[in-house]
Amino acid sequence: MTRSVIAVIALGLAAGCAGSVMSPSKLTASEASVRGAEEVGAAAEPKAGLQLKLAQDQLAEAKVLSKDGDGEAADRMLARAQVDADLAIALAKEASAKREAELVAVEIRDEIEEAKKEVPR
Repeated sequence: MTRSVIAVIALGLAAGCAGSVMSPSKLTASEASVRGAEEVGAAAEPKAGLQLKLAQDQLAEAKVLSKDGDGEAADRMLARAQVDADLAIALAKEASAKREAELVAVEIRDEIEEAKKEVPR
């Protein structure tokens, strides 16, 4: 009986210690997503910039949570940071694609107008 009590206590302590540090792989993935969002220029786009700021704040909060010994909450915050950074990337790319499409549309309209001028009536 004493051995089983000691085993349960040891298992509980081990489980408690396992949750006190955030996952290094999740930290690396979240940091990479934030860097990716910064590199695609998310800060320059209003919607993407908001998501990037959220991701940066969540990344910082995850580090505080981990330092305070709450690794599980830190991991959850890292997951949120990564998702928000990935959304910032998608929004920045979408805005860039829209700008490019608008430029192409203007070029096409200009070409059509030029072609109309060249056709005799």
